[in-house]
Amino acid sequence: VVVGVLTYFDIDTGLPGLRVRQPAERVAICLAEHPAVPRSVSLAFPFLVASTIMLFLFSDLGLGTVVNVVFTAAGSSVTVGPAFSFSVLTLSRDSLVGGAY
Repeated sequence: VVVGVLTYFDIDTGLPGLRVRQPAERVAICLAEHPAVPRSVSLAFPFLVASTIMLFLFSDLGLGTVVNVVFTAAGSSVTVGPAFSFSVLTLSRDSLVGGAY
């Protein structure tokens, strides 16, 4: 953030004086403001980044699989389960508790 503010105001921190860029001199300081980038892309990009982060968290924190045990005898069945279920979060926690780091 500090670098972006210094770039926006064109502050030269190596010299004793500070020069603030005039509004008429303002140039594109990031790719989203560049004239070659369509406005729809520059507006959609932050949404796409945020949704990628949310999908990544959802996939890592969600339940990976569930193992059920089904016993069948004499035409009837009994389900014992879930016998085992895991996700990336539980596997990471179990690895840290077991000292596998």
